[in-house]
Amino acid sequence: IIRQEAWSKYDWFAILTLFLLTLAYFYNVVIPDGSSVLSDQNTDTRHQLFYWRYFGFNTLAKGVLPLWNPYIYGGTPFVGGLQSAIFYPLNLIYLIFPIHVAINYSIILHVFLSGVFTYLYLRFLKLNPKSEIVRLSAHDEVRNPKFYTDGLSRSSCLVSSIIFMFCAPQIFHVYPGHLPNLCTMIWLPLILLFSELFIRNRNILYAFFGGIAVAFNILAGHPQYFFYTAIAVAAYFIIRIIQEFKEHKNWKYAGYHASGIFIIYTIGVLLTAIQLLPAFEMIKHSTRQTLSYEWVGQFSFAPENFTTLFMPEFFGDSLKTPYWGRYYLWEMSLYVGIIPLMLFA
Repeated sequence: IIRQEAWSKYDWFAILTLFLLTLAYFYNVVIPDGSSVLSDQNTDTRHQLFYWRYFGFNTLAKGVLPLWNPYIYGGTPFVGGLQSAIFYPLNLIYLIFPIHVAINYSIILHVFLSGVFTYLYLRFLKLNPKSEIVRLSAHDEVRNPKFYTDGLSRSSCLVSSIIFMFCAPQIFHVYPGHLPNLCTMIWLPLILLFSELFIRNRNILYAFFGGIAVAFNILAGHPQYFFYTAIAVAAYFIIRIIQEFKEHKNWKYAGYHASGIFIIYTIGVLLTAIQLLPAFEMIKHSTRQTLSYEWVGQFSFAPENFTTLFMPEFFGDSLKTPYWGRYYLWEMSLYVGIIPLMLFA
């Protein structure tokens, strides 16, 4: 009987390839040298996040939870600000290394994990429940939907992972030092993996693990990217529910699968209550409570920036040529590479 493919040495080779590519890309800060930090000197890391991480985790190292930051004006809530990310498990790296080294290693780690999570998700999509063949003899074969095989090749999983790791919508956030953005966006592939596992197996345990991935997505510290992720996951569930209903013609399956996204996000919210409750309390006293739709929507994607799919520096590169497009390059570039576009075609 041909059963589900086991994890093999080729998969470990793929993960190693992702690791080595990440190290090669960030080679100049892999070995700490002086006080180099992966970001421009006049952007968010240098002006804001460097000090927040220093204050938050140095205070935590003393055994004190930094609920309040006394160093801004007359003092401001600290834990209540989601970008403090004080409860994000992967930020424990700030308790181990000096602040500038921890920032660099955090960026490197998250870029690498974005590739690993994408590979795991696509590797599972490789397992197609309709293609498994159980061979009873040399001449007999029957279909068995319990076992999965075929689908995407390992090389396609690897290439797709590399594309996601180094695409402009992710890697461009290194330049302005958007640490919460980088930490938040990488959890989408893992949430999709557990969502797909739940849909295929209808096992509540996968919904629980999906909820843990959502919790990491929330605690990483960028609520907008958590919101975008939730939209993507909801769309994914809708599409998969429609597909499953067409296959089984059974509303029970559709209802059970629809409950999956509710369970996943309920668990995620409950696990992060320690962060969300102070945040909701802070929102009551924040100017963002009264912002208009016009203000909130002012960074909506500029249609002319679809040009960046093919010409990433059409509006400038912020280094040699000043950016002359709307808003910021790192928010408005879709570039994934010419070769990926050809592969897509």
